[in-house]
Amino acid sequence: MSIINIKCSIIIFFIVLTGAPCAAMDSGKILLEKYGIQENYIVREGLSNTLVEPVSEIIQQEAVFSYRESDRRVQFKAIISERKIFFVFINETEQGYLPNQGGTYIIRRDRQTGKFDNILVVLRPEVVTPEQPTSYLSITPSGGNSSKMDVYLFGTVFLKGILLPHPVETLVTMPFSLVVDVSKNVVDWDLVFSKGRRPQDRTVEKIIHQIESMRAGVPEKEDGAIDENGRFVFIENGNLQSTPGGLNCSGFAKWLVDGFYYPLTGTYTSIPELKTGHPEKRGTRWTKRFEQTKDTYFGLDWTRNLAVTLEKARWDLSSLDYEAMDVRAIGRYEYLEDKGFAVNDIRMLLYILALKYPGKAYLGTINGYYPANPLYAQYYHVAMFFPFFDTEGQFHIGVFDQHQATSIESIIEMYRDEYIHFVSVDTSMEFRLVLPK
Repeated sequence: MSIINIKCSIIIFFIVLTGAPCAAMDSGKILLEKYGIQENYIVREGLSNTLVEPVSEIIQQEAVFSYRESDRRVQFKAIISERKIFFVFINETEQGYLPNQGGTYIIRRDRQTGKFDNILVVLRPEVVTPEQPTSYLSITPSGGNSSKMDVYLFGTVFLKGILLPHPVETLVTMPFSLVVDVSKNVVDWDLVFSKGRRPQDRTVEKIIHQIESMRAGVPEKEDGAIDENGRFVFIENGNLQSTPGGLNCSGFAKWLVDGFYYPLTGTYTSIPELKTGHPEKRGTRWTKRFEQTKDTYFGLDWTRNLAVTLEKARWDLSSLDYEAMDVRAIGRYEYLEDKGFAVNDIRMLLYILALKYPGKAYLGTINGYYPANPLYAQYYHVAMFFPFFDTEGQFHIGVFDQHQATSIESIIEMYRDEYIHFVSVDTSMEFRLVLPK
C-alpha cells in the first residue's frame, strides 16, 4: 500500500481558479457529503506525474492508495487499449471497490495525440461497469481554457453543453466539489444526486407488491372494465361480460384507481362518468369532427376523469376542474397542451416527479397521430406508473397496464416518438384491490 501525503489546500486553490468566496466553495463539499459521495482528488493530485507521462512510458498497472485526510482508500488502475489510455479512480466502500459508486473517475487520454480528451465521473449507483455507466457526467475539451460538460441520468441526457471555465487538463486533478460549485447555477445537483428514501416510497412499494400479487388473476378482454356495481361489463355499452370477465388497458387502470376509491366510498367509479367528454376543454374545431366516429380523446378523458373523481371523493368535493390533476411542469421538459410529454423522456420525467412529489402515482395516456387520411390524433393506450426509491436509494418505476409492456424499457420501445399525458394520483390513502366474485 502506498501513502500519498498531500496537504489539502482547497480554499486557496478555489479562490485562485474561480475568484469565488469560500462560502460558495463549501456548498459543493456539503452537497457531496450530504449524498455520501467521496472525493479522490488528493490521490489524483498525487499521481499527476503519472497521468501526464509520455504515452510511450505509461504501463498498465493497478494499485491502492490511502491518504491522511480519509479513512477510505482509493483504487487506481491504468488501462491501455489500442487507441486510448484510461486512468480509473475507484473509492473504497464497505463492500470493497465498486466502480458503480458515485465519485468514480475515469480519465481518458488519446494515445496518438497524448491529450486528455474525456473525464467521466460516475454520479449514481445504477451503473454496472465503469465502461458502461448510465448516470454520469462527461467532460470534454471545448477549446481554449474551457471545457464542456454533459450530464446523463439512467442513460438519458439530463443536461448538455454546460461550459466550465477550466480546461480538461486542470479538471483532471480538481476536486469534484469544485466542479459542482462552478456549475451549480446551471445544474440542479440535488436532483442529480438525491436517493429519495422517504416514507412515501415504502407506501408505493407496498402498493406495487399488492398489484403484482393480484394482476395475474385478471384476464385481458377487449373493451372490458368493472362497473360501479362491481360487475365485469363492456365499456362501450355497459353489457355484462361472459365468464370469465376481464379488463382492457383502460379498465385495468380504472381497477387500480378503484383500489383507492373503493375503501373511501364502498363502491367502484362510474363508467358513464369516466366516459364523459369535455370538448370545451381540449381539442380544436379541426379535431371535433372525429369525436363521434373515432372517439379520439377517449383515453385522455378517461384518465382525467379517473383522477378527478378520486380526488373529489378523497376531499368530499362537489366539483373539481377537469384538468385539475394534470401534470404540466416537469423540470426543463416541454409540455404540449393535452398531448403531454415525449415518451422518450419518460424515465427522466418520472425520476424528477418522484423526487419532487414522493408518494404520487401517475395515469398515463399514450397518444399519437393515427395513420389515416386525413391524419388525426388518437389517445389509444392507458397505463399507470408508480415511481419510487428503494431502501438503498435505487430508483424504480412500477409499470402496470393490461398488455405485455410491464417495464419502462418496453414502454419506451413500443411507443417511441409518441407522447404521454400524465395525471397524478396520491397514494397516501388506503389501497385495497377488489375483484368481482
